[in-house]
Amino acid sequence: MELKRTNKMKKIIQNFDLYPLVVNNQTRIINFPEDLLFSDKKIERISLLSANYMPYFTTGEKIVPDDFLKYVYFYLFNSEKNNKTRNLSGEFLRINSNLDLTINSKLDFSQCEMKVMRNEVLENGVSYLLPILVYYTDRTKQSFTEPSSSYLIDVSILPNRKFYRLSDFGTYALVGKQINRLQVSGLTDAVITLRTADGFVINQIPLSVFIEDITSENVYLDKTEMDWDNSYIETVKGASGKIFLNFYYVD
Repeated sequence: MELKRTNKMKKIIQNFDLYPLVVNNQTRIINFPEDLLFSDKKIERISLLSANYMPYFTTGEKIVPDDFLKYVYFYLFNSEKNNKTRNLSGEFLRINSNLDLTINSKLDFSQCEMKVMRNEVLENGVSYLLPILVYYTDRTKQSFTEPSSSYLIDVSILPNRKFYRLSDFGTYALVGKQINRLQVSGLTDAVITLRTADGFVINQIPLSVFIEDITSENVYLDKTEMDWDNSYIETVKGASGKIFLNFYYVD
């Protein structure tokens, strides 16, 4: 593992997945399930999300308060049982940290765990979600090309509806385009999933992650064509307003 402080940087990712772990004020050890989407993939980086960026998840549970992250310590082991992080506080992994944690290894999730040192910041009797954001690689990266064009779509969110398939909102103009960046504005009480014909590129990632200046980096995608019929937004119950999605692509 390499941990270094950085300025705003360009980060090119292939796959971006969210896994929510359940915690409460009795939790002392948090284990990872072994059958994760990214279990056999090369993990590039792990980040954490707190209620500062999304107070509730789409399933209705509260997300952990930001203060909780500094009391969670990571112990990560790679597939050769070598330690990749030991006693690393979650405050260094929050999504807006300007510390670049590079793992670049397959992890043995049966050996990985988190230890909670203090949990009084969690309400008694309440279950929270600790969202783990995982960047991983499953193929050879392409050479980076700056996006040459963009296309903006807007999605009207209604309080009695949660699921919005992107092909219903004008993405026909993006069919066949090599998407390599997403920027978001407007309502952010939602997650987005983008899929290709072969699988996930972005899986249930909160929209706030794609707002400029929220994260310590400019997130780019390894350019790829999306399957818009199987790409969607899912909102928090009762959310209403407008979501603006600006997709950048290479002509």
